[in-house]
Amino acid sequence: IDGVYQIGTVKELIWFAALVNGTLTDGTEQNTSASAVLTADIDLSGETWTPIGSESTPYIGTFDGQGYTISGMTIENAESYSGLFGNVTGTVKNFTVTGSITITGDETVAKVGGAVGSLGTASAGTVSGVTSGVDITVSAGNDHIGGVVGSMPENSSPTVENCIYTGKITVTVAAGSVAGIVGYIRTGTIQNCANQGSISVDVGGTGSVGGILGYCN
Repeated sequence: IDGVYQIGTVKELIWFAALVNGTLTDGTEQNTSASAVLTADIDLSGETWTPIGSESTPYIGTFDGQGYTISGMTIENAESYSGLFGNVTGTVKNFTVTGSITITGDETVAKVGGAVGSLGTASAGTVSGVTSGVDITVSAGNDHIGGVVGSMPENSSPTVENCIYTGKITVTVAAGSVAGIVGYIRTGTIQNCANQGSISVDVGGTGSVGGILGYCN
């Protein structure tokens, strides 16, 4: 409708992720700037989620959840740039996401968040009005873990505002930076956010742990 995708089912959300990621096989061209709105709650239980946007193809459009919930998101053996969205330089806003992310294996994994793995990699990006109830379990050497956003790494002006974390982060090995809202920030703005979840660190060696922000460079 007026150039904005209307997403109300699991199938439609998975199709939208493939549109942004360039993995559709129906001949539709990749569109990293596609805009979308949710029109209903969506339950991803039973699906293995592939994040929207990657290191090489960040999401640059606008995704408005309109107050709806995406539940049951599951990412196992998460790789870098993982979350509901992997890499965002556009805008994602106004939704709740719940589920689980597990980070295992021997390789270092960076930039993992319940809603967005990395925000503002190439230019400004915004996460606004998002509640993340995603439980994150870290059992491998990792860096930049956030309940809402994993990392805001570049010299740009990303913003995280009006966001809440309600899940649980469990760290069982040494990790770099962990927090309920943003794991790591280089430049940008975090405002009017609250961590209502919990963080459990069961091993020494974790570099930085915070309720709102893990580490600021």
